[in-house]
This record gives sequence, C-alpha cells and structure tokens, in this order.
Amino acid sequence: MSYSDFTVEAARRFNEQAGEKAQPIYGCVTSGLLWRFLKLDGNQMTVDLKDYSLDPLGDLLGKLVWMCGDFNTTPVKVTHVL
Repeated sequence: MSYSDFTVEAARRFNEQAGEKAQPIYGCVTSGLLWRFLKLDGNQMTVDLKDYSLDPLGDLLGKLVWMCGDFNTTPVKVTHVL
C-alpha cells in the first residue's frame, strides 16, 4: 500500500467511527508535477494508473472537478483556464 492508500483508508475509518454513512472516498497523490487519482469504495481501492501532468492543465482540472461533482459521469475536460 502507498501513503495515499493509507490516507484514504484512515479517512474511511475516521468517518466510520464518527457514525457517517459509508460512501466512496476520493484522493490524489502528487509529486508536484505529476498527479494520480484513487477511490476507496468499501473495501475496494481503485487507482487511475494514468499520470496527469500540469500541462495540459485542463485535463488535471477536469479530473478534480469530476471528483468534486457527479462521480457517476465520465471525467470532464476543462478546455478554458483563466
């Protein structure tokens, strides 16, 4: 398990102890230049093996927007960044 795996597992346990309803937990790990995303749903860890870079920034922002929005849809691609 990687550090990010332990982090989302700790978040799941924290939520469980707080009496929160079980739901998927999303996370990411970055080197500062490359980003990788993961999801913990129950006991199943899913890791997106694609490394997202800052260029094009739209791909990275699209993945972050998707994580914060409707998780049942395909990740969006942000085409305009101000």
